[in-house]
Amino acid sequence: MKKLTKREINMLANVKSVTDTCATDPLFYFHTFSENGRIKNQGYVHALTENGSGKATLFSFMTGYKTDTFVFGPLFLSGIAVYGSDYEMKEAYEKHEAARKNA
Repeated sequence: MKKLTKREINMLANVKSVTDTCATDPLFYFHTFSENGRIKNQGYVHALTENGSGKATLFSFMTGYKTDTFVFGPLFLSGIAVYGSDYEMKEAYEKHEAARKNA
């Protein structure tokens, strides 16, 4: 799992406010995890401020359609796995699930 550094957050920041509705293209994709280490959510961040707050969209594991958009604070970034593309995220999910089933 890759945690974002302050430098990476600053490089990714493309908005001054999380209310900027023009930023809808993914900056990066992510997974969140439950307490037992299973993948809980998947989505992408499409707005990020220099202080680490931002806006993200979740989407369904079953259909791939968007399910929810939410605003997050800096602590959210400390517990996620980050991917550069939806393909990388899908590959990570498949590896994670295969390892879980073989355990």
